[in-house]
Amino acid sequence: MSYISIDQSVESGMPVELYQFNQSTKSWYFTNVATDIVYNVITYLATNISRGATSQSREVDKGTLSITVPRDHELGSEFIGRTVDVNTTITILRGHLTDSSVEYLPVWKGRVVASKVSGSVLELICESVFTSLRRTGLRARFQKNCRHALYSQACSVGQGNFKTNGVVTGTSGLVLSLGGIDLLPAGYLAGGMIKTLDGTLRFILDHTGNAIELNKGFAGGIQIGDTVEVFPGCDHLMSTCIDRFNNLPNFGGFPYIPLKNPFSGTSLV
Repeated sequence: MSYISIDQSVESGMPVELYQFNQSTKSWYFTNVATDIVYNVITYLATNISRGATSQSREVDKGTLSITVPRDHELGSEFIGRTVDVNTTITILRGHLTDSSVEYLPVWKGRVVASKVSGSVLELICESVFTSLRRTGLRARFQKNCRHALYSQACSVGQGNFKTNGVVTGTSGLVLSLGGIDLLPAGYLAGGMIKTLDGTLRFILDHTGNAIELNKGFAGGIQIGDTVEVFPGCDHLMSTCIDRFNNLPNFGGFPYIPLKNPFSGTSLV
């Protein structure tokens, strides 16, 4: 029998859910029944996991889902007492143990946006994948500096074209020493980003020689010898757009705005 026929039957169903958690290079697979389940060559471990009811709403923000696990669950080390910098996506599949065709269908997909602990329970608050359909309202301004975010679609600068690989040679608080960036001009990386192998990003406040200062540390720490990627920043001036990125056709500012307001009632000359 197929999943649909069993799911619509009066008493043939024995529902089971499979939970897929993906976070950069890490993945976890669980099921809410008492025995492990193998599906598509992946073993879903039996664990104490449950979720709230799914709902549909005209307001995307209200379509959240709550998933609960014991506080000492292995997911606890990822969410308790720390901020997760990398997106954690969740896919929930549903099937029936009585289904001989072993068919599982996705019933929900989203990402973890917050977590909280209550007694012995860890609650993961998730939002639907449809929240990605939200769009920022009009943000363009008539201004002298470029209005585009660096490396955005409007900016069109390819992030990979300006990547520099570095190796951590020293740490002191929020200051890292990196081998491989010595030849970059002073301040070249200020306002840019540093990216670790697991995809964690940090904002670079200052850059001098082989030293960069970060806006905050890494939750899991960073070790001497770690390989990272660094990307230059931009002060949104037209001269920087030309000299550093050769990207003048996509400059989003209006540098020749007159200093006098033509609508103020005074003469422009």
